Amino acid sequence: DVLELMTTGGLSAGRWAMFGDFERQAIYAGLDGESGLERLRSRVGSAFTTSPLRINCRNSTRIAEAVTLTSGLAPGYSRVLSDADSPDIDVVFYRNPAHQVEQLALVLRRLLKKYPSENIVILSTRADAASCAAATAAAHPDLRMVPYKSGPLGEGGIRYASVHAFKGLEAAAVILTDIDSIEDAHGKSLLYVGMTRARHGLAMLINDRVRSDYDRLLMDGYKKAMNGGGR
Repeated sequence: DVLELMTTGGLSAGRWAMFGDFERQAIYAGLDGESGLERLRSRVGSAFTTSPLRINCRNSTRIAEAVTLTSGLAPGYSRVLSDADSPDIDVVFYRNPAHQVEQLALVLRRLLKKYPSENIVILSTRADAASCAAATAAAHPDLRMVPYKSGPLGEGGIRYASVHAFKGLEAAAVILTDIDSIEDAHGKSLLYVGMTRARHGLAMLINDRVRSDYDRLLMDGYKKAMNGGGR
């Protein structure tokens, strides 16, 4: 809609090329289910061609594989550019908010042994004030956790933000928290966007009540890969 208004005569009056990720992007409330490509077609008709870009330019191989399985990408990535020997995905299940706070502190301390603090970002499916990171910052002030939008990062500081606010950005290591729903399109999209922010290290804190849903995502993704849909 913005580009339609910004360009003289609208999109249909010009020649253009767009590059973007149209998969698992329903992370904002109020979407009507129409995809980005469908919206473009409704504005300019069928007079354009699409071409898939399936090379992963950001994530390590292990993160790219995990994203493919949990998101059900079909086809999956044709190639992963990173050849870094990254660690396995650290998946931690929490029982309640207090337990998640303690688990986040433990995961964070482990990551601080491998990465400088400025290379770590904690992302939440919730707004900053309601996030596990905010509660952990209050309970563990020595970890020096600060909101991403609070200004310059002080020495030893660790940033936290919502998945929404960090969309389009990246960090060497990401901790994804407050994962309490992954069944619907919104939950799966938040998981996809959050996971793909990480270049090398990724940890995920998942509510124990959705453990079976997470296991089912992995199994479904594995079956697609074995049937050729994930390659």
